[in-house]
Amino acid sequence: MRHVIAFLLLLPASALSLAQGPHALTLADVDALVVSQGRAVQLARHAEEGAEADRVAAAVSPPPQLSFNALSIDPHNLGPKGAWNRYADSTLRVDKTIELGGKPELRVAGAEAGLKAARADVADAERAQRLAAASAYWDLKLAQRQLEISEEAARLADEYARVARRRELAGDLPRMEAEKLQVEARKARNEVSVARLTLERSKGGLATLLGMEDDAAGLTAVDPWPPLRDPDLSAVSVEDRADVRAAMARVEQARQLFSLAKAQRTADVTVGVEFEHHPPDGNRLWGVGISMPIGVAARQEGPIRKAAVALADAELMLAQVRAQAGLERANAVAAVKDASERVQRHEGDLIPQARSVLASTEFARSRGALGMQDLLDARRTLHAAELDAEQAHAEFAKALAALAAARRTAVADDPSTLSR
Repeated sequence: MRHVIAFLLLLPASALSLAQGPHALTLADVDALVVSQGRAVQLARHAEEGAEADRVAAAVSPPPQLSFNALSIDPHNLGPKGAWNRYADSTLRVDKTIELGGKPELRVAGAEAGLKAARADVADAERAQRLAAASAYWDLKLAQRQLEISEEAARLADEYARVARRRELAGDLPRMEAEKLQVEARKARNEVSVARLTLERSKGGLATLLGMEDDAAGLTAVDPWPPLRDPDLSAVSVEDRADVRAAMARVEQARQLFSLAKAQRTADVTVGVEFEHHPPDGNRLWGVGISMPIGVAARQEGPIRKAAVALADAELMLAQVRAQAGLERANAVAAVKDASERVQRHEGDLIPQARSVLASTEFARSRGALGMQDLLDARRTLHAAELDAEQAHAEFAKALAALAAARRTAVADDPSTLSR
């Protein structure tokens, strides 16, 4: 109970309010929740605990073996009374295997490298899940905005259709034009239905990442779109990335295991001490022994080759992870620049121009200079431009998150960098 209370005190206030109704989340809330209760991060932490257990086990040497044997027992002549004086050759023996060739040190070094890799995996899981959660958050924001725009367009389409219907009944508008507006209103309602379905799917995607499936219906993204600005494009060495650190640790682990496989060609020695009791001839006899396997080196070619292949695979994986990290960083930089330019074009040119065209078309239509189709085309153009602008905002926000993730190191970063 004490640990539960301590955990709750560490959670942000917004996380504590999740059970109080619809969940209005900021990006910072999502970032904290995916790290604290995201399943992928929890699995990585469990793997770290397993690696810690492997390290403990690697430091354990083979235990001594205690054995007792009673031989030469004649059931018809057990001798005098008392267990100590019975006619039996009793031997108490202790054997201890001594590992040679540096096996204990290599085993521990390999486990240490595995633990280091597991810890880096936790950092990389947090990095990946923060990016996934940020992308899902902005997808939810986009779905909310698309639904708002579609509902507004549907409201206007319904209003146009009602006015047209009244004018048709009054004989002031041809039936064909009124029916066109009725069709537009139905199409707008269909778009609302699609937008609402997209919103529900977006809520489900974010809820799955946060482990909040039961609360998916109430999730709401409240942060505004990130403002346009010049992001931090300074280079970060790929060697500092958590996934690269993990791959480097696994190369070291494979190298230690390869050395351990070669060390197995050195035979271990087992030494023993025994005490023998054989009444009535000898009451206290002592003995020592030593044993070692023969032909050990010839039996290790297979394990050595397998360990060599594992080392080569680890080195190839490291090269692949390094290349992928560099590619992600380059792609993130390009995506931020492209999305920023598209937002500027939509907000600065396309939407103002589309609104101007619609206003001019409505004026001309009221004067009888343009037909209904021209008005519908102008409205569709503005509607498409508004939806495209929201899409561009979402892609810019996700590109910023991808850039922050590409630059995130194995050292804990400020969560707010995901939106910078």
